[in-house]
Amino acid sequence: MANDSVSDEISILSKASTSPFHTFDAIDGELMNALIQVLDTCEDGDDGELLKLFNSDSQFKERLQNESIDSIEGRNNIPWDDATILWIVCAQIKDDGSPVLLDNGMARDRLGRFPWGDGSPISYLLEYMIEETGSGLDNLLEKLNAGLSYATLGHERYESGFGGLSLMGWLSEDEVEEMNKVLLKSSWGVSSMEPHDGGVRQIIKHLTVILKSARAKRTGILLRRHE
Repeated sequence: MANDSVSDEISILSKASTSPFHTFDAIDGELMNALIQVLDTCEDGDDGELLKLFNSDSQFKERLQNESIDSIEGRNNIPWDDATILWIVCAQIKDDGSPVLLDNGMARDRLGRFPWGDGSPISYLLEYMIEETGSGLDNLLEKLNAGLSYATLGHERYESGFGGLSLMGWLSEDEVEEMNKVLLKSSWGVSSMEPHDGGVRQIIKHLTVILKSARAKRTGILLRRHE
């Protein structure tokens, strides 16, 4: 059985196409939630909430100051698009400035480019995993897969950033905890129409590694697409 599982995974990976690569990045979910709301008010012409956040959140202020933005009077004082602001401000980094990683490389490689549809392993789960009724898993997967996309928000400000930066969706720290609990304790099945034998099983196997790491680091998760 173990050899069959390995063979299934190798078969799936060997079919990978040129679809975009996806990564799961550590982010400050609470700050991201606040910043998304603030950027929406800025888009409507009100910079007041942005100024409040700058003066009240030390991480937001420190990240901007690290980029030589010592003070702001409004949105036009931050010379980046909204996607870049979210990424620079909310990405979790170590003391030396390097990013906090959520796995040792294996889960990243296995989940990065799934050979189906848009290349997102979460899209594949949404299509071919059968969730337990009332578990709420679909809602969490949808938010992680497309919570920042045009399909959800009606604009492309977060998935069309400078230099190809594309933020697709995210989960807060509490939502990471909830998704991990549902995957481990709820019953889920696989559609008989699944095109890659063992695909759902392999995705969940590696996704739980990501979730476990995020829980241990007390961080949220961002799904980022790389063309």
